[in-house]
Amino acid sequence: MKKIKKILMALAICSVSFIAVGCSSKSDNDNNNNNNNNNQKKENTISAEELSNKILEASKAVKSTKVKVQSKVKSDIFGKGATCNSEIESTISLEPLVVKLEGKTTIVGQKSSGYNMYFNEEDMYFQSSFDKKWYKIKNGNFKNVFGKQKDVGNLATIPELIKAVEKNISIVEEGSNYVVTYSGKDETAKQVLEKASLSIQPTLAKSFENMTLENYEVKYIIDKTTFYPVDCEIKIKATVKQEQGSVSFDSETKLTYSDINKVEPIKIPDEVKNAPEMK
Repeated sequence: MKKIKKILMALAICSVSFIAVGCSSKSDNDNNNNNNNNNQKKENTISAEELSNKILEASKAVKSTKVKVQSKVKSDIFGKGATCNSEIESTISLEPLVVKLEGKTTIVGQKSSGYNMYFNEEDMYFQSSFDKKWYKIKNGNFKNVFGKQKDVGNLATIPELIKAVEKNISIVEEGSNYVVTYSGKDETAKQVLEKASLSIQPTLAKSFENMTLENYEVKYIIDKTTFYPVDCEIKIKATVKQEQGSVSFDSETKLTYSDINKVEPIKIPDEVKNAPEMK
C-alpha cells in the first residue's frame, strides 16, 4: 500500500508539473469571451510561428498573476486502479519573486492532504498539515520535489510547444480569440513536454526515460489583442514502465489565470520568515 501511495503522489506531482506546457488566463476581456463561444469560427489569419512569437513577446510583460490548477489523474498501478485529484492556487509576483501556494491532494478513498507554501528567490517555506506549523526548507529531497513549483507561472513554454508541433495544430479565430488545438503523440511534443516538466520537477527524469506517450491533447484559447492565454485544457495518456510492472495514467488538467499584472506585491509574514528549519 505504501508503494502504491508513493506512486500516486508522484503521478499527482507529475500532472501538476505538466502545467508548464499549458496555461490559462482571464484578461480584462473575460465578459466578452463568454459571449464569443457562440460566434462563428473563422479560418486562422495568423501562422503558428507568428502566433508563438507574439505569445512569447507578451509573456515578457507579465509581472504578476494568480493561477488556479485543477488536475485529475486516473491510474492503473500494477493492476490496481486509483484516482488522485489535486488543486493548487498560486499567487505570483515577479519583482521581486515571491510565490504563495495553497494546495490539496486527494487520493480517492483516503483522507485529503493539504499544504501551504511560500517561495522567494532563495528560500522555501512549508506549513505542515500535521501540526499546522511553518518550517523553512533547506536542501534535500523535499526541496528537490517541490522547490521548482515557484516556476508555475512560466508562459515561455507555450510558444515553444506551438512551434514544435506547428505542422499538426489547428488555429481558428473565434470571436476575439485564437483557438489552438493539438492532438497526437509526436516525438517533438514529448520532448517539449519533458523539457517543460523537468524544468519544474527534475525528479521526473527517470519517469520520462521509461514513458510511452500514448496521446497528448492541448487546447489553448489566446486573446487576439493581448496574446495572453485565456483558457487551457491538457489531457495526457501515458504508460511508465517500472521494475514491478507498468503504471498507466490518464490525466486531465484545467488552468485558470486571473489578475494578470494586478497582484499587489506579496509579503511573507514574519512568523513564516522566522520559522525553524525542517529537520
